[in-house]
Amino acid sequence: MPCSDSTLREGLAQLTALGISRPGELSCNATRVEWLDGTVEEDLTKTEIVCRRQVHALHDFLRRRVDGFENSRLIETAPQIGVRESRIIVGGHVANSATRQMFRV
Repeated sequence: MPCSDSTLREGLAQLTALGISRPGELSCNATRVEWLDGTVEEDLTKTEIVCRRQVHALHDFLRRRVDGFENSRLIETAPQIGVRESRIIVGGHVANSATRQMFRV
């Protein structure tokens, strides 16, 4: 699925290389969606689609622009979207950097 560099820019501001599992393979974490409400099924479905597009856009970009990726293949993606921070609890005190310093070991 060829994608334009503008598609690549949508949510892919950062690529984190997680390491090499086997010789010749690179594992990375790269997709980002910030508008997701992790408690809404429709948002999860839309996010799955957006992230899959981001993965293909990144792979296409790497093959076209980065030496050594010309003949690369996409082997696998995560089976489902990983959601962080879908709920935030607001209590009597909001932790900040000073609070963290108090409990640092």
